[in-house]
Amino acid sequence: KRGGTGFVGRALTQLLRSRGHEVTHVSRQGGEGRISWYTYSRFPSLLGSWVLRGS
Repeated sequence: KRGGTGFVGRALTQLLRSRGHEVTHVSRQGGEGRISWYTYSRFPSLLGSWVLRGS
C-alpha cells in the first residue's frame, strides 16, 4: 500500500487525527474518509494539503 494507506501515511494520519486535525485521503475513487483526485483538483486552494504518494 502507498500514500495515505501505506506505512507512513497511516502513521501520519493517526498522529494528525490524535491532535484534532481532520484528515481526508485523496484517491482514485472517493469514499469514506477520502475524495477523488477529480474532486481534489476542483479545489486548488485547499489549505494544509499534503500529497504522499508512492512511485
